[in-house]
Amino acid sequence: MKFFKILALSVALTALNVNADPDKITQKLAGVIPDNMKIQSIAESEMQGVYLVDLGSQTIFAYENGEHLLVGEAFDTIRQVSLLSEYKAEKMSKSLSVLEESKMIIMGPKDGERYITVFTDIDCGYCRKLHFETIPKLVDAGIKIRYLMWPRAGLNTESYDKAVSAYCAEDQVKALTDAKAGKEIEKIECDNPVAQHFQIGIEGGVRGTPNIVLDNGIVIPGYVPAERILGQLQTAGQVSLTD
Repeated sequence: MKFFKILALSVALTALNVNADPDKITQKLAGVIPDNMKIQSIAESEMQGVYLVDLGSQTIFAYENGEHLLVGEAFDTIRQVSLLSEYKAEKMSKSLSVLEESKMIIMGPKDGERYITVFTDIDCGYCRKLHFETIPKLVDAGIKIRYLMWPRAGLNTESYDKAVSAYCAEDQVKALTDAKAGKEIEKIECDNPVAQHFQIGIEGGVRGTPNIVLDNGIVIPGYVPAERILGQLQTAGQVSLTD
């Protein structure tokens, strides 16, 4: 099904020579993109004659002549970076910039110079694996962990209620850890930012959990061991061709 959706997009663009006009790309795509996707933005990319089209949950490249779409990675061989990963990092950083740390669950050294931001779901198996296997090693290495709650089932669900209870607990870290261990935690409600966490994740392109954002902008979806995260934190640039 996904193949046919992409094919439809390609055919639609082929039918129109957009002449480097983002408005025309928008008009043409609007009639063929899936109902669950909306065009968030269209901007020139670093590749001459190629536009970057943000569809929210997916980002594609559209050639200005309207004859081709590029779905997937595009690399800058001079700077040795992934243009798609670089864009995702900028998008996520912008989304996170509106949220102060007082509205996150913090583990590790509160004054740590290096940090990661983790979108997590209490009921996610790989989130639990990350929490119990990876996070302690990062904390031992002096890395600050900034947790944002991202219940995959959505708002007003059991997972959402658990996230709220963990955030509202007097000892947030203990409540979060107990909940991830499968223990019952006290159901508590308070003025909380969980819905804001969820929206920030959506705006930043989160599609699942865990979703890790390093302080140098690199976005790592899914579970990864501590060694890889520490290695990535040691690099100042974006994801390279060999990552």
